[in-house]
Amino acid sequence: MWEGSNTGYNVAGGGGIATAAPTVTTASATSSTSTTSTTLVDLDSMSVTFTPAAAETYLFFFDSHASGTANTTFYMLVIDDVNTREMSHNDSVYDPPNMVFNGTLTAAAHTLKMQWKVSAGTSATLSEAIAERTRRIIVSRWVT
Repeated sequence: MWEGSNTGYNVAGGGGIATAAPTVTTASATSSTSTTSTTLVDLDSMSVTFTPAAAETYLFFFDSHASGTANTTFYMLVIDDVNTREMSHNDSVYDPPNMVFNGTLTAAAHTLKMQWKVSAGTSATLSEAIAERTRRIIVSRWVT
């Protein structure tokens, strides 16, 4: 189960009130951004830094809305400057890119960020200009 929704409910535990304060770190962006880079570059406003109190497992969520002329856009989750998880997205299909990942983080400061690149000679846009489209990352402590 995971702890820490915006409502303070323990989601997988049947909807009861969480017994501990939510441990959630987020970043979001509502403005569009684009790239033509064919090497990984930081995705605007998609970075969080936090320090767990103890070594614990965390869930990481990323979602956005992509459009463009790119055949494929690649996304990389980077944790403490280490490429951790990659996904690709076909921009010609309306299927928002999203990623879920879990891993244990030590009791030290950690920086998680998203990077992206496109296939050669193309461009990609994450179009969050519409109110209901928000590019975001969410990091939540896993509760056992």
